[in-house]
Amino acid sequence: MATPAELLHDRLRAFLLFLKPFVLSGGVDQDRLAQLRRLSDVRIRKFAIEKPQITGIDLCGLLSDPRVGRFDDVADEAGLLKKGHLSVILPTLGEDMGYLIEACLTLQVAGLAAMKEQAKAFAQQQGAVAAPAGAASGPAAKAAAAPVLPEVVKALAPLKELWSLAPSTLKAIALLAAADSPPDAICAEIERDPALAARVLKVVNASTTPKSSSIKKAVVALGYPAMRRVVMTAALAAKLAPPHAEAGFDEWGFWLRSLRTAHAAAAVSKATRLGNPEEHFSAGLLHGIGRLASAKSGVPGPAGAIGAAILERWRFPAPVVEAARHHEATADVLEELQIPREAMVVAALNCGAAGVLRVAADSLPSLLETAAKSAQAGVAELVG
Repeated sequence: MATPAELLHDRLRAFLLFLKPFVLSGGVDQDRLAQLRRLSDVRIRKFAIEKPQITGIDLCGLLSDPRVGRFDDVADEAGLLKKGHLSVILPTLGEDMGYLIEACLTLQVAGLAAMKEQAKAFAQQQGAVAAPAGAASGPAAKAAAAPVLPEVVKALAPLKELWSLAPSTLKAIALLAAADSPPDAICAEIERDPALAARVLKVVNASTTPKSSSIKKAVVALGYPAMRRVVMTAALAAKLAPPHAEAGFDEWGFWLRSLRTAHAAAAVSKATRLGNPEEHFSAGLLHGIGRLASAKSGVPGPAGAIGAAILERWRFPAPVVEAARHHEATADVLEELQIPREAMVVAALNCGAAGVLRVAADSLPSLLETAAKSAQAGVAELVG
């Protein structure tokens, strides 16, 4: 049985395909629809800064016109989707948010009566759905989102382009999430953006040896999960690239420290046989991203909270998010924290809490020295 999230994806995609002949036949003002798309992008970015997790219900409310109505009400009444399906968290960089945006905006342009008619016709053809098991009756409960500190909101406010990605990048990330995606299709999507492709190779070659000379070789060498993290990291780094507003920001030094921590974290994982070295590497590489964001925006703020808010919004794995959030923790604080192993290793490396690493004391200096040499070699690839 499909989960609410899977059903949401399948029904929205099918409904938009069903709706396409109506949209193209003149039932929808295309110029007005294009204008609303541009306006919605701005509104969603602003909303996203203050609320890292957006549900389908959130989005329907944000994009509704009180004079017309809400898409979630139309979908629920027709049996297209129930409120319980629309209460799930929407992946920010996924297709589902795009599908739902298009449905909400089409409602505004086509009008309530026409959209109800289309939704009912779709439900008659495809079958109506029932509320997901365990869903509460009445308005769907929204998923609780962690509060965002005011100083984090202030620091992220100038970075208005941080939350949007090119369609080809989104498609590449989505393809890498599916084990059966054809490698050639993945490579084609990455290479549609030459700047992204070049940055992806920089991240790969700063992280691994031997170096990859092409996107296809990188995909084959790393595998899909690791390559997905690389593409997301490259895309995020591009959004936060120079010029930085903060005078005197040392980008070389920033990435050198990040790579040193990343290589050391991966080495700790290998030495202890705990966790996945590639996931440790990602946590180390991105742990200071909040500092880079503050430099880009020119607004100082708590680096850990800023980095965690960004990585959470970009849907990075929890260990990467928590590594950013707690990377400045002291040794005493680490003893009290209950966080993923990857985040614990990054924090321990930063504060010198060797006991947390579970690495033999006599082998640690050599491990750190090797990591420093790898970082020195990699930073030239990444920044040069």
